[in-house]
Amino acid sequence: MTSSKLIVVSALVLVTLVCIEFVFVKFWLFDYAPHLGIFLHLLGGCFSGLLLYGFAMDSLMRTPVLIQMIFVLGTVAIAAVSWEGFEWGLGIILSRKFQGSINNVMLDLFMGMMGGFLACFWVYMLHVKRIART
Repeated sequence: MTSSKLIVVSALVLVTLVCIEFVFVKFWLFDYAPHLGIFLHLLGGCFSGLLLYGFAMDSLMRTPVLIQMIFVLGTVAIAAVSWEGFEWGLGIILSRKFQGSINNVMLDLFMGMMGGFLACFWVYMLHVKRIART
């Protein structure tokens, strides 16, 4: 998969996930499907890692695959913390407490990082495919 294709696919998935999140927050749908947010954070972690990897893919080609996966996990960690801060700020702006307890925040961060591990698996498979072609 080329870097531009990875960027476009990841960006489209992330925009879709953000739209779903906003609809669920706006209409209080998380009250009816509370565990959907966990799945959204898993996918968000995966595709945010892949998006940022896509931007750096050409530069990272010459580095060992372990360094590439550490890069992905680091960017996912930053994205997950940033997203939780954004959710917290949005809750203040909307005067809604949709971001509940610290347990919820920690579970969201954990699932985002699990998504990062999925992205690492994807990066590893791209690496294996690249090696097989040479």
